[in-house]
Amino acid sequence: MSSILIVEDEKNISALLRTHLEREGHQCFQAYDGLEAMEQFQRTHPDLIVLDLMLPGKNGLEICREIRCRSDVYILMLTAKQEEVDKLVGLEMGADDYVTKPFSVRELLARVRVLLRRPHLTREEERVPSISVGELEIDPGAMAVKLNGRLIPLTSLEFDVLYFLMKNRGLSFKREQLLERIWGEDSYVYDRSIDRIISRLRRKIETDPANPQRIVTIWGVGYRFNENS
Repeated sequence: MSSILIVEDEKNISALLRTHLEREGHQCFQAYDGLEAMEQFQRTHPDLIVLDLMLPGKNGLEICREIRCRSDVYILMLTAKQEEVDKLVGLEMGADDYVTKPFSVRELLARVRVLLRRPHLTREEERVPSISVGELEIDPGAMAVKLNGRLIPLTSLEFDVLYFLMKNRGLSFKREQLLERIWGEDSYVYDRSIDRIISRLRRKIETDPANPQRIVTIWGVGYRFNENS
């Protein structure tokens, strides 16, 4: 059982999330504003925080920044569709993933499962060498991706997919194989989830996302990271 802090000022949404997360076997705590969120965080030491971006008092970005200075707890941000810039800023401040409102509860639960399944890096794993393909470099120890020396903010899921493809560059993988690798046997996640992640990755690492040279589509199969990209 994991402990989860839900920071959401809309009490109906907070109650809905608590109900479903407790059904999954988690212990849940709730906070409805920024000040209460920090108090609950210090009191409960949760394994994961579901953090709304727009909150009274301190907003989600401020809370994320403060918590990251003290802890590597997993943070899943909730944000509205029009706040694209804020999502990127949130990820740069240390959020692990985000879900846009309105969201599917099943999709959110799947994201929570993925994060909680992912172990924090051990000292041995921190020594895993980085991988460079052309101007793109991925460092699994630092959880960092750089393109032409510039840091590219990725969610945990985007990072996992990119690292898997780069580590196995030149090989083609079906969507089902990528789903199993990243999500395991989670029946709530579908092929389109991989397509959406690939689309987001292309917007971040491709010169021309409409004509990708790094992550290419293998029609009738899935995706491949080109060895010579």
